[in-house]
Amino acid sequence: MAEELAGEEHDRLERFMRALERRGRLDRAVEFLPDSAAMRTRAQNRQYLTRPELCVLLSYAKIDLNDEILHSDLPDDPLLEGELLLYFPTALREKHEPAIRAHRLRREITALQVVNSLINRCGPSFVRNVSARTSAPGAVIARAFAVVRDAWKLRDLWRDIEALDPALKAEAQIRMLVASQRFLTRVVQWALRRLPQPLDAVAATEQLGTAVAALGELPAGLIGDAESAALTERAAAFEAMGAPTGVARRAAALETLAAAGDLMQAARANGVSIEMAARLYFRLSERLSLAGLATAAQKLPRDGQWPTQAALAVQDEIATLHADLLASALGAVGAEGVSDPDVALARWSEPRKLALDRVDRLMKEELAAAGALDLAMLSVATAELRTLV
Repeated sequence: MAEELAGEEHDRLERFMRALERRGRLDRAVEFLPDSAAMRTRAQNRQYLTRPELCVLLSYAKIDLNDEILHSDLPDDPLLEGELLLYFPTALREKHEPAIRAHRLRREITALQVVNSLINRCGPSFVRNVSARTSAPGAVIARAFAVVRDAWKLRDLWRDIEALDPALKAEAQIRMLVASQRFLTRVVQWALRRLPQPLDAVAATEQLGTAVAALGELPAGLIGDAESAALTERAAAFEAMGAPTGVARRAAALETLAAAGDLMQAARANGVSIEMAARLYFRLSERLSLAGLATAAQKLPRDGQWPTQAALAVQDEIATLHADLLASALGAVGAEGVSDPDVALARWSEPRKLALDRVDRLMKEELAAAGALDLAMLSVATAELRTLV
């Protein structure tokens, strides 16, 4: 997975190494890692870090995060009690659970389990990248990671993908695992920004898990024809590489299920069901062409620090805008409890006719004629959509 993303992550891996050097935690010469000048040359020549070099950085990322977690209260979090047990073979867990729970190295083992899970699944620069965007320390990021991993039952998906070793080319497995990594990057940041801090990990996992379960198999009647078609297309791409239909759909569904947290909060704030919030959420996406904007944002160039930051900022803005539009539309319904998303959408649209006309003209005429959307176009589109909230 790290090799697959080495080109995209090249600049961030360079900044990660510089950060470790500033703190006296890494000597690139000792580890035979390229210095900053060599990294710039490699970027120009598209010669990215090799697998042995990436292995070294994965190890340093684990050492760095492990030290931070051990000095926090994360190893004592009730959500992570299972991590201690998972470290031991099944026979020992069944016969000696009380002794395991009282183990003198229980904090160290728990920290080790969390660190391995996070870095193995998200890569060496994940913690630093998320910290730069949220200001959260490593232990706080690790707690949010554990919440998201468990609420969306990602371990089940990972286990099923890896069980395909004898029957599937590695490329298909890597692509599905990378999809889960991108999902984690998005939703862990959401959890750090939108959930009350410090995070009650057990309660958050239960609440988010309930929201995810309520979305079920994501039927077209719930998410709409456009989102359903996009989900089917993503799954078909995995199937074309040889992935079984069920696993391919579950990996492809993560992009849709990333909205579960926003749906949970909107439903709770407005006294409606998750299902009603979801139907309205995806109707808004169809009406305002939000999915097309999100796809265009994902395709923005990411060569270097600032283009990458700009692309990520636009992606974040579109996701936040979608959630704010949902809250606005549910607020327009009021306490009457309208259960039909089309009725709710019509009521919300009524006082916004002029603004919607401007948005329609921008989306269906100007941007459609422009073809591929660049950063400037997306910035104008999101600013115009923001007037609808």
